Amino acid sequence: MKTVESCETKIYACSSGVPTISVGYALLINGKDGWDIRKKLFAEDCDFVDAGITLPSEDDIKKIEDVLDDVMDKLKDKDVAGAKKLVTDNSTTLNKFTITEAQSKELFKILQEEYEGYLIERIRKKASVTKDKAKEILETLSTNEQIALFSTCYTRLTVIGGGVSNAVKNYVKDGISEKDKAYYKTEAWYEIRYNSHKSGWKYINKKKTDPTATKIDGDDGQANRRYKDSLKFGLYGLCTGTQKDLSQDTKDGILKFLKSESGRGGEVVEETIKKYEKEFSPAADALGTKKQDSIETIIKALETKDDPVEQIEKEVEAKGKKLDNLSLVFLKKYHEKHTLVLDKERPVYNAVSKIKEHSDVLIFPLMDRLVVTMEKEEAKAKDKDDELYCSIREFRNRCKAILEETIKEIGNYKKPGYKQDNDSDLTDYNLKQELITAFEPQKFGSPDTKKSHEFFKSFITEKDEAKEKAEKEKEEQKKREEERILLAKEKEWKEARYKKEREKMRKEGEEAAKKRDGWIIVGCKLYNRKDYYGV
Repeated sequence: MKTVESCETKIYACSSGVPTISVGYALLINGKDGWDIRKKLFAEDCDFVDAGITLPSEDDIKKIEDVLDDVMDKLKDKDVAGAKKLVTDNSTTLNKFTITEAQSKELFKILQEEYEGYLIERIRKKASVTKDKAKEILETLSTNEQIALFSTCYTRLTVIGGGVSNAVKNYVKDGISEKDKAYYKTEAWYEIRYNSHKSGWKYINKKKTDPTATKIDGDDGQANRRYKDSLKFGLYGLCTGTQKDLSQDTKDGILKFLKSESGRGGEVVEETIKKYEKEFSPAADALGTKKQDSIETIIKALETKDDPVEQIEKEVEAKGKKLDNLSLVFLKKYHEKHTLVLDKERPVYNAVSKIKEHSDVLIFPLMDRLVVTMEKEEAKAKDKDDELYCSIREFRNRCKAILEETIKEIGNYKKPGYKQDNDSDLTDYNLKQELITAFEPQKFGSPDTKKSHEFFKSFITEKDEAKEKAEKEKEEQKKREEERILLAKEKEWKEARYKKEREKMRKEGEEAAKKRDGWIIVGCKLYNRKDYYGV
C-alpha cells in the first residue's frame, strides 16, 4: 500500500486534489450527498486518537477545517487544480497537524480492518452472495490478488462493482477447469485495470464527439493506480513480459475473454482496451507505471505458437514430473507426420495431460491410453457407428506404427536400454500383459509391431513368469474344481431322479396291489377285487 499511496506524515493533496495524510487517509469524503469533511475527523473518539496521535489545539483544528471547507468548494466545482493549489498555499496551517511513521502504521491498521469489511460487503452485494461466502471468496485468492482488490477498494469503494465481484466469484469456484480459471482471472484483471476508471472513460467517450476534450486533473493518476493494482493482481506475468511456461489451456482461457464481446457497450474486449490504452498508455512515463506491455504485445505473446512438443515438455516439468525419451521421440514423430495439436479434445494431448496430473509421462501409460484403451473403444463402436469405428482404428494403428518406427530408430530398444536411459521400469504385470497383447503382430489390416511387441515383452521378469505359471495353475485348478462340482451335481441330480422314479413305481405298485387283493361290495353283491377290476 505504501508503494501506491505513499506514507506522508503531513497533509498533502492526492492526485484527485483531496487533502490526505498517512497512507491514503482522506480528510474529505465524496459520499452519497457529495463532498464533506470525514465524520469525527478531530473528535475525541476519532481514528487519530485510536492510533495514539495527539490532536492539534482547538484553534488549529478550526483553521484546518476552514481550509478543508475551501478545498471542498473547489472539489464540488470539479476544480482539482484549484483544490491542489489551496492545499499547497495553506501548508503552514495544515502542517499544524503532523504524525510519525509509527503512528501512520497504527492508523492504517484501523483503516485496514475497516476497508476489509467494506470490500467483503461490496463483494457480497455485487456478487449476490452471503457475507460468509464473500469472505470465503476473498480468502481463497492469493495474497497478491487480495492486496490488489484491497488497494482498488481503498481508492474508492464503488470501484469494486459487479464485474470484478462476479469474476472473482467464478475464478475461485471448486472444480473449475484451467481454461475457465484463466478466463475469469483475465476478466477480473480487465475490470481492475481498465473498466473501473469511470472519469477516464467519460473523457474517452467525450472525445469521440469533441476532439478538444481534455482529461481532468488526476485522470493520469487514476490510470496509474489502476495499472499498479492490476499488476499486483497479476496476469501470469504477461503485463511485463515475464510469463513462463503458460499451458495451452491458460493461453486459450485468456484469449477467450480478450476476444469475447464483454467490452464496453458489448464490443470485443480487446478493442475496448485499445481505446483506453490510446489515451492512457501502460508504458507512459507520465503515468509513473513500471512501463507495462500493451494489449497488442500481450495478445501477440499469447498467439505465438510454441513447438507443441516443447510446450508439453515445459508442462510436464512444471508439474514436477518426467517425460521419458521414448515418449518424447514418439511425440516428435507424431507431430512431424500428423501435427500435434495442444487441445484436450485431441486424444494425444488429452492422454499426456491426464497422465502428468498423477505420474511421470512414460511410454507405458501413454500407449495404454492411445492403443489399449482405444482398442476397447473400437470394439464398442463396431457394428454401431462405422465412421467412429474406422476413425478409432486408424488412429490406433497410426500410434502403433509410430512407436514401431521410434523403437527401431532408437536402436531396437528393450528393457535394459530403456531403464538405463530413463531410470524407470514397467512393474504393473497386468499392464505388461495388455501391452504385449495389444502390440502382438497381426497378419492383416495392422502395421508391423514386431519390435514394439518384443520391447514390451522384454519387461517380463522371472517373477512375472512364475506369477503367470501360478495363475495358470490356479486357473486350471479352478477349472478342475468347477468340473468336479459339476459332475457331483450331475450325479446328485441323477440319484435324485432315480429315487423319484423308484418312489413313483412303488406307489403305483401299491395302488395296483390294493386293486388286486380282497373283496368289494357293489350294490348288494360281493365281488373279488381282482375279478371286478380285471387286474
